[in-house]
Amino acid sequence: MHLQFFTVLSLLSLAIALPHPSYPVTSPPHLKRQYCPTTNTTTTQPWALSEFRTFTADPGPDGISYVSFYFLDPNDGGLNQCGRSLPPGSGRSPIDPDTYYPCEQATVLFKYLGDSIDMLQNLSCGNLTDEATGSAALSLTCETDQDGEDGTLCYTSEEVEVPVTRVVGLEKK
Repeated sequence: MHLQFFTVLSLLSLAIALPHPSYPVTSPPHLKRQYCPTTNTTTTQPWALSEFRTFTADPGPDGISYVSFYFLDPNDGGLNQCGRSLPPGSGRSPIDPDTYYPCEQATVLFKYLGDSIDMLQNLSCGNLTDEATGSAALSLTCETDQDGEDGTLCYTSEEVEVPVTRVVGLEKK
């Protein structure tokens, strides 16, 4: 029994340590949408994004395009690392206006649009789950072919505030 418990803990530790895959996430089908007033939520303060960086590699076999940043929720003090990498050599931008990607904690998701970002957070409270969303414009500084990398690096020099603009209650059927 002790060995089985240790094996389960080892596998769980490995799963936590592995990077999250960049795959789309949708709301589970067993949840139905029910709009609720924002006064019933615990999310009132704007979220913050820091150290926002994006890199679009030039076409070639080794370049890896990515987007990376930290998400801070001052309402609960939670800090999440968020990011997405494209396969080496894709030569594509990490912009994807159609898909939300999970952060380190999968309750926080992002959609990178290039000049703006959409954030989504699932908050559990009792038997309901609230889905909070917000968007922010990004003022990016971009540099080409820096530090021996062939491509374009863009970043924010200041923290980005993301106002929470909508909260939707998801109720189990």
